[in-house]
Formats: sequence, structure tokens, C-alpha cells
Amino acid sequence: MPGYNLVDEPWLTARPVGGGLSVELGIAEALARAHEFEGLVVEFSTQFPALLRQILLPVVAHATGAPSNLRDKGERLTRKDGFTEAESNDLRTYLDAHRAKFDLFHPVAPFAQVAGLRTAKDETKGCAALVATAASGNNVPLFASRTDADPLDLTPAQAAHWLVHTHCWDTAAIKTGVVGDDQVKAGKTTGNPAGPLGQLGVVVPTGRTLYETLLLNLPVTPPTVLGVPQWLHGPHGPSWKTRAAEGLLDLWTWQARRIRLVPHQDDTGRPRVARVVISAGDRLAPLPEQEPHTAWTFTAPAKKSATARPERRPRRHTQGKAAWRGLDALLAPIRQSSGGTFETSVLLDEVNALQESGRLPDDYPLQVETFGMVYGTQS
Repeated sequence: MPGYNLVDEPWLTARPVGGGLSVELGIAEALARAHEFEGLVVEFSTQFPALLRQILLPVVAHATGAPSNLRDKGERLTRKDGFTEAESNDLRTYLDAHRAKFDLFHPVAPFAQVAGLRTAKDETKGCAALVATAASGNNVPLFASRTDADPLDLTPAQAAHWLVHTHCWDTAAIKTGVVGDDQVKAGKTTGNPAGPLGQLGVVVPTGRTLYETLLLNLPVTPPTVLGVPQWLHGPHGPSWKTRAAEGLLDLWTWQARRIRLVPHQDDTGRPRVARVVISAGDRLAPLPEQEPHTAWTFTAPAKKSATARPERRPRRHTQGKAAWRGLDALLAPIRQSSGGTFETSVLLDEVNALQESGRLPDDYPLQVETFGMVYGTQS
């Protein structure tokens, strides 16, 4: 099967500044021209934060460094021409050096997957198991136009979008047991939590261009706690464990599932993906307090004592409630009330600090997008 490298292949769709036809491009071109685009166009809204966290933000942060302080962030954010020549060179050098890591069908280390992942009976599932909007098992969207029996043939671009989406948003509960996972019992694993973003009320600040959106979502982070992304951890095997995130880039590229896409060629010789293997992945514990894409709620401690402090938990969005009705939580830079009620996200707090210090104009047209997933019983 020929490779499909996400660095060069036109799998991302971007909307030009000022209108016009959308453009399809790879990671390298999307970043090089990030200041020319308003943002990404996705098939399903929750794919957007998945693409940011699993790919674009980690590449930028690891290649050029995260902002070292608010002054650095303000200077980088307000550039009209996007990345400097030096940063662009760093991005090209980084992607050239790690190009093989972004091959979707690499025989040894396919991107965000486990090569050779299989069940004891070599069973695979249809790609509906990968696509959140498709009927699969007991995941039956309301008014779905297809059934679990209908074949779902994805292009490599579609498969890549849903691959990173699954790592971020997959449902909880039982997952297929695979060969090499010593925690499999009776051919399955239980107790799997929902994907990391499924446990948050995701808050993403966006700017006038894709470049500004990237910078708005890069929190001030010392190099010592940045860590490395998943593509430099691998290759991953079928086994998994419960562990803490080893830095921001590990958190963003968390491998919540072990996945293998099963590609084939259609009648014209083009690669397609119709089958997939999805099994248990790493479990995140505890959720880092520096998680930048959520607001926080403070609740009374389970055990009351003189030294007990309110428990800090991600503030999830309320189903059916308009986002503007939760602005008190999004805009509050500090805890409210004596016992503490809520706190805004790290990223919005930094925007506030940038404006207060004069590093970001008061009339900057900041937008905030919110994302959440509604799950059934036990997620």
C-alpha cells in the first residue's frame, strides 16, 4: 500500500481570508500560509479542536517553542505576516526531520496508530466505529440515514480526521481486546473512559486568521514542562497503562485508544479505508491543572476538614444551554465567592492579561468557540 503523508498530502481544508474557494493542503503548507487563512473547514465541528491539539499546535510548539512569557506571546500574536522567516525555517526543518512519523499507512509506525494491531481472531470493524456520526453497535444517531451494515469507505483524508477525533472524543465502556495486551479479559477490556476532550467543556479562542488562532491557543509554557508529542514516544504497542501526562505536548497528543486503519485500494487504485481495529489506550490520571482548553468549577470537598480545599474540576457545557448564558464562567479571571465557584481557562486568562498590559488592543476581535459531546449512559 503506498504511503499517505500528512505533511504534504492535501488533507486539510482551509478558508482564505476575505472569502473565495477553500484550499486543500498538507500540514507544511497550512502552517507556512497560516496567516492567509481564516481557519479550517471540517466535516464535523468537534474535529477542529482534535486537529489543533493532536497535530497543529504540537508541531508549532515543538518546532518553534511555546511562548516563554506574555510579552513573547503578544509580540508573536500581533504579527500580520505570520511566522517569521526563522520560525518558518524551523517548521520546515522539523517536518522534514520527522516526515516519516506523519505517514498514515507507514508499515512500522503509522501516524497515531499501532502497526499490526489485531484481535486473536483477526477481526476488524467497519469504519463506522471510527466515525462519531455513523451508526455503529449501540451508537445510533437520531434519524441516521445508514445502518451498521452499510459499508463506509473513507478517503485517507477523512480517515485521518476521524482518527484524531477518536483519540479525543471516543465513547467509554468496553473495547475490543487485542493480542499483546495483557489486561484483556474474555476478549475485551472494560472501564475505558471517554476520550480526554469528552470529559471537558472545551473552550477554544479564535482570531482573525489561522495563525492568530494557533498563537491564541499556545499557552505560556516553560521548555522544561513542554514535553514531547506522541510521534516521538513510539512506536506504540498494543499494551496500555494509566499514567499522568508528561508535559503539555503529551497531553495534547494523548493516545486514548490503540487504533489501526486497514487500507485497501479501490477500482481506480486510490487508497481507501473501510475497516479498522480500535482497542483500549492510555488512561489519563489525573487531569493536569494546566489543561488549557477548559474552564473550571470548584466544588465542596468530599471529606470536610479544616484543611480541605474545594475540588477543582473541568466545567462541562450544559446540553441545550446557549454558550452566552455561561459567560460568567468564561469571563471570570478568578474564583467567585468565598468558597470558590468557577475559573476561566488558562488561555482566556492570558488574553485578559495581554489586554490589561496593552500588548493586545482593546478592540481585538476575539472569538471563542465552545465544543462538547453528549454521551449516553456511563459515557
